Amino acid sequence: MNSKKFHYVYRITNTKINKHYYGVRTSNIEPLKDLGFKYFSRSLDPVFRRDQKDNPQDYKYTIVSELSSRKEAVELEIKLHAKFDVGVNESFYNNAKQTSTGFDNTGKKASDAVRLKLREAAAKIKHTKKYKEDKSKASKGRIHYHDPITKENRMFLPHEVILGFVKGRVFDSSRGKMAYHNPITKELKYFHPYEVPSGYVEGMHSEHFANRPKRNKITGKMAYHNPITKELKYFHPSEVPTGFVKGHLPNKIVTCPHCGIEGGGAAMKRWHFENCKKKQTEF
Repeated sequence: MNSKKFHYVYRITNTKINKHYYGVRTSNIEPLKDLGFKYFSRSLDPVFRRDQKDNPQDYKYTIVSELSSRKEAVELEIKLHAKFDVGVNESFYNNAKQTSTGFDNTGKKASDAVRLKLREAAAKIKHTKKYKEDKSKASKGRIHYHDPITKENRMFLPHEVILGFVKGRVFDSSRGKMAYHNPITKELKYFHPYEVPSGYVEGMHSEHFANRPKRNKITGKMAYHNPITKELKYFHPSEVPTGFVKGHLPNKIVTCPHCGIEGGGAAMKRWHFENCKKKQTEF
């Protein structure tokens, strides 16, 4: 009994429309006696597979390379799929591109014939009550965990969590993130609540808040002045420097010659000087 395994990469070409299919195969018989005779690819397209049997004169079968192991054959298939980008290339029957982590069908949709075939197959499946109970039991208790580096999101039972994965579902963009700042370096960043680095504090830092684009820089600030230097500035209540006093400092201090009261120029002119009550009582 021949127990030898043959691992090979093949190409099927429709010579009529010049369309190809790259694949990998492991068989118990020689590739030249296998491909096109007993094996017609593992494509999900039933029309493509059936047409090979109905119109064999339109197809050419090529053994690209015979390898010593399945792993080597798959590696070659990955290189060919990447070179021709078979997943989206209209010159290929392949619906997905082989990668080191599995098939990548990004950017390509299954044909109507394939989808119809899959729907028909799914409709024929009758799951037993035991099968449904087992599936339900296997799913219960699973929680979302994600890899904060690769952003891969998966579900595990608590005792099955892979090293490095963190509890909670990761979001693709900034959705669900909140503002956190480092009170020492003033660095401001957005994190998901379960990803906040040590030392960061929830809430937007006031300095950054005051200088955010498309916002009034005075928003939330109040007037404070230094009674010694007469310096007047606007601060958030939590940022007032030592020595500053709340409220506007009058622009100019004047003294009424009749009563000796000091005050701001505008108010003093209204109630003092020519309008001072003491002047009106003088004889």
